[in-house]
Amino acid sequence: MSESGHSRFSQVELPELDDYAPLSGFAVAGLISSLAGIVAVFQPWLVAVPALAVVVSIVAVARLSRPTTRAGGKWMAAFALLLSLFLVGFASARSDARKQHLQDVARPHAETWLRLILEGRVKEAHQLTFEESLRDKGDLDHAYSIGEQEAEEAMRALSGPDGKAPGFDAMAGLAKPRRDELEKFVAMPNVEKLLKLTPDAMLTFVSDELILDSASKSTISETFSVADDTGRAPPFEVTLVLERNDYGDHGSWHVSMQ
Repeated sequence: MSESGHSRFSQVELPELDDYAPLSGFAVAGLISSLAGIVAVFQPWLVAVPALAVVVSIVAVARLSRPTTRAGGKWMAAFALLLSLFLVGFASARSDARKQHLQDVARPHAETWLRLILEGRVKEAHQLTFEESLRDKGDLDHAYSIGEQEAEEAMRALSGPDGKAPGFDAMAGLAKPRRDELEKFVAMPNVEKLLKLTPDAMLTFVSDELILDSASKSTISETFSVADDTGRAPPFEVTLVLERNDYGDHGSWHVSMQ
């Protein structure tokens, strides 16, 4: 340091000034990012945050370990590295546990859906292809007696004298053309195959895959082998996609067939 720079400090402060080591920016960044990585404890899909902290902290420790460096903060960087490594491990373990839980919960729903079709309860199975809020309440036989023509007539009856479409509240209670939807549903190739089997057909779980897991939605595919209990038809595989919109802890699954 120059003489003019030293003149601003007392003789007591000068030795301390010579020993001063500025705090490493990488160490500070590593600490901040590792603390931010705590969010991964609550949302495992944000594991990228502590993973980034691991990289920054490793760089900080490596730079501060050089014998020529004058910057300080090595212990801070080491703490940030340990914390971020712990958070990555915790988030990964929690993510694996949640994945297993979702698969364990989704599988019985998939089996129930397939059994409904095998038992010929296609209306109930069709209802499970909708989100819970869109399912018909009450008498399903009545709901499925309504086709496109009846739905259009109901729409015209609710329209105002000026021909404008009914408001949202009226639309919410409007009958849906379920009969036509059901005809399309039972015409699907795999549904047709299932309906030809007896209720005692054998279902064997093959595999599952977590497609999406976010804060608001979970999507899982479930594959089953279906075998005719009489042995007259060759077994075939059916892959279902189950989706759940998570509102709080009480999401409702709905099913679709690939």
